[in-house]
Amino acid sequence: MRYYIPDIKLASELPQQKKFQEKLGGIPWGLSEKEWPKCKECHKSQSLLAQFLHHPERMDLGKEGRVLNIFMCNQNVGGCSSWDAESGANACFVTESEEMQKGLSTIPADNPPIEKEARITKWKEKEDKISEKDAKAFYNDKYYDLEEEKISKVSSITRLGGVPSWIQTPADAPARAIFIGQLSTHYNFFKAPKEINKIPEPQPPEIPQKTKKRSIVRKLFSFFRRSKKSKTAPTPMPAYDPNAIYEHKKVVDGCTHYTEGPNFGDCGMGYIFIKKSKGKPKGYFFWQCS
Repeated sequence: MRYYIPDIKLASELPQQKKFQEKLGGIPWGLSEKEWPKCKECHKSQSLLAQFLHHPERMDLGKEGRVLNIFMCNQNVGGCSSWDAESGANACFVTESEEMQKGLSTIPADNPPIEKEARITKWKEKEDKISEKDAKAFYNDKYYDLEEEKISKVSSITRLGGVPSWIQTPADAPARAIFIGQLSTHYNFFKAPKEINKIPEPQPPEIPQKTKKRSIVRKLFSFFRRSKKSKTAPTPMPAYDPNAIYEHKKVVDGCTHYTEGPNFGDCGMGYIFIKKSKGKPKGYFFWQCS
């Protein structure tokens, strides 16, 4: 199946935004004060995760000029149920082109946290070689019967199209809704940004990987081995910089570098679904973590 990876640049590398551009994070373009969503749990303003424009192949919203807006509550991290598509602690909705205002939206008075901004300069088309038959299994219990080889073909970075790269279970997918994309907890780059000099060690976890579980014997052996060591002060770990640029140990879908993005928990992934109708499609967003 075809899917599309955004070629992004950090806003710090680009001129000030003067027209609508697809983006990750930052301040939304064209939304009125009333349209900026508030969390139904804490009643505070949410943070923008992404704005995507209708495209007949990449993301079909049913009409030219429509924009998909995705928000999440960051005011009370871990307190509001931003992972739940029905909680009201996130928002995924379509705006018509004629409803869009000119210019960046006014930030609400309660100052929601603003996610790191990266603008999409173009899209790169890819193919995961997942058949139509196998693709259907990604949305029900047949997913657990798929061979690991097939599941491993699915891209685990931010993209539109294809099938979901589940961290947990397909059971969270809204009934009768269509998967249109996913948002990674990292922003990935096809080439190193200008801020490449900011690469501290150690690096945070990259794309979620399945690891072998240690046996109980090995865990006990490791515990007694540590207990016999002298109690000396541990080596200080270098400070972690969430704005740093990291280099992938292996190229991921053509991407060589990454930086921290939205907080979807430990190695999390956000999922975007829509239900089509005669009017605007209804959007759904939720996330899972390991």
